[in-house]
Amino acid sequence: MNKLTSIYLDLIRFTAPLVVVLSHAAGFTSLKIPIISGLGTEAVVVFFVLSGYVIAYVSNNKENNYIPFFKARAIRIYSVLVPAILITLFLDHIGLKYNPSYYFLHSNFHNDYSIFTFIKLLFFFGEGFNQHLVFGSNEPIWSIGFECIYYILFGTLLFCRKKAFLILIFFIFIFISLPKVIVYFPLWLMGVFIYKMSNVYFKYSHFLFVLTFPLFYLTIKLPLAHIPMYKPFIWDWSQFSSILYFYLFSLVVSINIFTARAFFEFTGFEKILTSCERYIRYLSGKTFTLYLTHLPVMMLICSLYYPKSIISSLFVVVITILITFFFSSLFENKKGILFTFGRYFSSKISGVHKS
Repeated sequence: MNKLTSIYLDLIRFTAPLVVVLSHAAGFTSLKIPIISGLGTEAVVVFFVLSGYVIAYVSNNKENNYIPFFKARAIRIYSVLVPAILITLFLDHIGLKYNPSYYFLHSNFHNDYSIFTFIKLLFFFGEGFNQHLVFGSNEPIWSIGFECIYYILFGTLLFCRKKAFLILIFFIFIFISLPKVIVYFPLWLMGVFIYKMSNVYFKYSHFLFVLTFPLFYLTIKLPLAHIPMYKPFIWDWSQFSSILYFYLFSLVVSINIFTARAFFEFTGFEKILTSCERYIRYLSGKTFTLYLTHLPVMMLICSLYYPKSIISSLFVVVITILITFFFSSLFENKKGILFTFGRYFSSKISGVHKS
C-alpha cells in the first residue's frame, strides 16, 4: 500500500472513533460540539468503508488462503472484544453499586449480562435475525456484529473455490444477517471497490478531495431519515430513506479516501502528513480498544462525578481516552498479553491442522 494512503487511513482510523467518543460524551456531559456530536453512526460508516479497503488489501497481498485470513481476523477481534466485554461487566458492576439510578435513566444502558448474550456477541449473532443485543452499557459493540459478518461473507466468497464448505457458511450467515446487517453490506464493499480502483488516476482528484468536505455537510443536511443502523429493520419509507442517506454518506467517504493521495501529492502537504506519521500510527494503534471500551468507562466516571461545565466535561473525555489507552497497552498492542496468547494459541492450532 502506498505510504501516503496508509498514513491517511490511520489518521481516519483514529478520527472516526474520536467522533464516536465525542458523540457519546454529548449524552453524558455538557460537551456538545455542533454537527460533530451527532455523527456517531456516520463515524461507523467510515469504519465500514475503511475496513473494506484494508481487508481487500491484505487479502490481495498478504493472506491468500482462508486459514491465515480468518486467523488474522480472529486474533485481531477477540484480543480486544473479550476483554472489552469483561471490562464492561466489571465497570458496570461498580457503577450499579454506587449509582444505579444513573444507569437505568440512560438509553445507552441495557441491563443484560446474561451468558447467552455474551456467547451471541462472541459469535457475532448480536445483530442477527433483526435483533439488537447490548451487553450492559457497551452499546458500541453492535458494529462488531456487522463488521465481522462482512469479514465472513467476504472471506467465504473469496476462498470458496478452494474449499466448497465455505459456500455453506456464506449462506448460513446471509440467512442470519437478513435483512438488517445485509442491507448495509454495500457500505463495506465500497471500501473493497475503491481499493481495487486505487491505481486509477483522475486528473482532478485533488480537487475532488477538497470537494468531499462540503459534500459531507450537504449530505448530512439532506432531508433524509437518519435511523441508526442497529435499529431493527422496518419495511417503510423512513427506513429506505435512511438507507439511502448512509449509502450517499459512504460514497462521499469513499471519494475522500480514493482522492486523498492525489491531494497530498499535488499540494505538497505530504511532508506534513509524513512528518506526523509516528504520532498518527501510535494513535491509530489504540482505536479498537478506544471504541470498544470508552462508553463503559465514561458512564462510570459520570455516574460518580457529574461534569457540569465544559472544562469538567473535557476532563471526563480526556480521562476516558487515557484509561482506554491503558487498556489498549494490555491487549490491543501486539506485545499485549491477550494478543500474544492469541498468536501462540492460533499457531498451535495451525500446527495441528498442518500435521
